[in-house]
Amino acid sequence: MNLCDPEKEFDINEASDTLQRVKRKFSLYAAITVFFGILMFTNILITVIFTGADADISDFNNTQSTIFISFIIIEILTIALCFIFANRTGKQNYAREKILHRMAVYKAKLNKNTVSDHYGTLLELLFYNEYLNRVRCFCFTIEEKEFFAYMIEGFDYKNDVWKLYQDPTIFNTYDDLKKHIEERFYDEHFEE
Repeated sequence: MNLCDPEKEFDINEASDTLQRVKRKFSLYAAITVFFGILMFTNILITVIFTGADADISDFNNTQSTIFISFIIIEILTIALCFIFANRTGKQNYAREKILHRMAVYKAKLNKNTVSDHYGTLLELLFYNEYLNRVRCFCFTIEEKEFFAYMIEGFDYKNDVWKLYQDPTIFNTYDDLKKHIEERFYDEHFEE
């Protein structure tokens, strides 16, 4: 399944199932990597015991030489397998991150218009970073004077809520607010 295919409609249930499979593979590959890591040092201990702790390589007899050569071959294979499974663990972690990101984008899009009127009258929502962040523009009145402000919010996909990332920045006019946003976010692409 390719969860990142833009042509295919995203299915959150399918993504959740895939995420669970990826997590299981990640755990399995990580455990195998740790096993081979421990085995590397165990091989050293076993070789030292069977060849004699105080023997030099130049003093080995035929049996000790055979044990030592076997150790070298087994150690090389163990290291290779450790690296192979560490690589697979990393790939599963990358796949997990991609799925979590895709799920977060999906949930953020579903909840993109969720706002409270706690801060004042909503004027505009500007989304960026694939709908995971937004600039919330609003106005409010203090002693019959109207002020304009914006704040930056990020979507918390674990709790399905928008969280405040930056306290509101306040302006006297809506034009000042828009100008500041253009300057502050000049390098951001706002989603349509």
